[in-house]
Amino acid sequence: MAFTEKKITAIFTLQDQTFADGTNQLTLSGIRMMANIESFGIFEQGTCSLRIWGMKPEDMNTLATMAIRTGISHNALTLLAGDDEKGMTQVFAGTIFDAYTDYNSLPDVAFCIDSSPGWFEKMVPAAANSFQGVTDVATMMKSLAAAAGFAFVNHGVTVQLSNHYLCGTVMAQIQDVATATGIGCRLANDTVEIWPDGAFTNEESIILSPETGLVGYPEFDPYGLAVTSSFNPDLVYGRRVTITSSIPQACGDFGISQCVHSISSKVPGGPWFTSLRVWNNDVPRTF
Repeated sequence: MAFTEKKITAIFTLQDQTFADGTNQLTLSGIRMMANIESFGIFEQGTCSLRIWGMKPEDMNTLATMAIRTGISHNALTLLAGDDEKGMTQVFAGTIFDAYTDYNSLPDVAFCIDSSPGWFEKMVPAAANSFQGVTDVATMMKSLAAAAGFAFVNHGVTVQLSNHYLCGTVMAQIQDVATATGIGCRLANDTVEIWPDGAFTNEESIILSPETGLVGYPEFDPYGLAVTSSFNPDLVYGRRVTITSSIPQACGDFGISQCVHSISSKVPGGPWFTSLRVWNNDVPRTF
């Protein structure tokens, strides 16, 4: 891991409110932050838990959601992370569903935010969809992603569904198609991506070795391996990794089934890691 100053930028966008300066967007950087970003696929979706120190009280009060709620808010969080050497990369985009100030740590007050991709789209009603005849699943998913305002990427899905009816929220309809076909699917950074059942995305495999960021040794569990790397935003659910280790059984190609980025800025000794659960594609999955 390079010894550089680690940086996090948090961008808040309000749906129907404004901050003290009259705008609906607030960008924070150069202050103390800690974030845990989970990526588990379309069915669990994952969350981003963010703590920020040094915010203005008026900004915390504007963002706080713990007051009585009168509707579903689409307040959004976008998170970027990196350093001066590699630059900043967007690592999260989602809807804030919980935000509050932790006054119990006075005088070291932290603002706490929990957000999830697709949270707003999971809660609001959407029109039903009926696809007559045989329809490409990629066409269906692209249409649903567009309805939610998401971009779409197809990593080689060619299966079809016949006379398929969809109802519920947009996220429920996306999950319905994924369940009916068994395809892989993720929502990250406002993009829906799909890939064939039992495969990985067609992105280039990431080489994970002690020279490229592997931390310690892979650990075995009933479903594959637990692996820790220095923070790498390219490591995401559904992508293939090629592990090189001094443990022969832990070497080879694996698919990422769980991914957690634990990062911090302005925190002495703070985390800057990516933790993975990976599985061997040659072994049938039971989870």
